[in-house]
Amino acid sequence: MRKESLDDFSPEWCQKLLNNPSYEQTGAGSRTVGGPTGKSSNSLIGKTLFTDHTLRAIRFLYKPKANEREFGGELLALVSLGDEICSHANVLHGGINTTIIDEVSGGLAMRESVPHSLMAVNFTVKLRKSVKTPGIVLVRAWLDRKPEGRKVWVKCRTEQDGITCIESESLYLHVGMSKARL
Repeated sequence: MRKESLDDFSPEWCQKLLNNPSYEQTGAGSRTVGGPTGKSSNSLIGKTLFTDHTLRAIRFLYKPKANEREFGGELLALVSLGDEICSHANVLHGGINTTIIDEVSGGLAMRESVPHSLMAVNFTVKLRKSVKTPGIVLVRAWLDRKPEGRKVWVKCRTEQDGITCIESESLYLHVGMSKARL
């Protein structure tokens, strides 16, 4: 399997985030192929799209909630995009946009709620501006409200060069492992 290159995150703005003491670098579960059953868990991000020309590198950063008025922390992802995931020349494919947002939003939902399997059951994406490839994006996810029972609401934004390109709202539901294999 390909090894991630952290050289992709050498720009000053990336280094400021990676070295910001308010954020902790956290694991990337989506990069771990297999899981407890050894089956194809996480294979889309961790294997299929993890090449020198697709999703070249991802780094996750977590900022815990600052006070009790906040519903949870914030999960950031620095994502290095290659040159072979386009729908048009040098434009990131919309399905890849959505996949990245789902990974980050779902990662936050898992972190901020009871650790069970989650599935997105409602996903709204607003494309504001094309994401250019190759390049680096910053994806930010935060809870929209306090989790209730099996429900977790997440908002997410993808930025490139300081400009918001994509906004999303998601609803995740906790499901049992047998239901997760629909």
